Amino acid sequence: MHSIQFRQVADSECRGQKKSVTMTQINIIKLLTFLGIVPFFLSPFAVVFSETLPLHVAQKWTISYGAIIISFISGSHWSLVQSSRGEPKPVILFESNFIALVAWLTLFLGTIYSICVLLLCFAYLLSIEKRFCRDNNVPSWYFKLRVQVTTLVCILLVSNIFLYVVSDLSSSKI
Repeated sequence: MHSIQFRQVADSECRGQKKSVTMTQINIIKLLTFLGIVPFFLSPFAVVFSETLPLHVAQKWTISYGAIIISFISGSHWSLVQSSRGEPKPVILFESNFIALVAWLTLFLGTIYSICVLLLCFAYLLSIEKRFCRDNNVPSWYFKLRVQVTTLVCILLVSNIFLYVVSDLSSSKI
């Protein structure tokens, strides 16, 4: 018996050709993208529900994971520029390297500064992805996914700032 595979044509042209992507592939991409934000949930929830985990340790996890994810996204931008047709975009190559280095620097800053810089990095990466979508280098469904995930990550990073401030206020009154 032959298996039937349903295919969906991506809603944008990628590298000058219609790119055929299966619904299964799209669903896997979406699943893995959303699973990638799970560590951002762990820090605030671990602190709230654990009596033994210090806040600064959980936030260091978040900061280091954020730097890793920013570097990963920057690398994917580098790959998209190299594989895209048409005029090379050296600006995006520079931007992706610069953002990855800025993310690395967050490992050496204070907690609030690090989280604020990570927020700016994620927002900037999203602006680059918007250019990719506008130039038809990524399908619009992928850009919509990146908007959703980036929004969630930013909300979770802001929750870390809130936890830090609340923790700092409660410890200073003791």
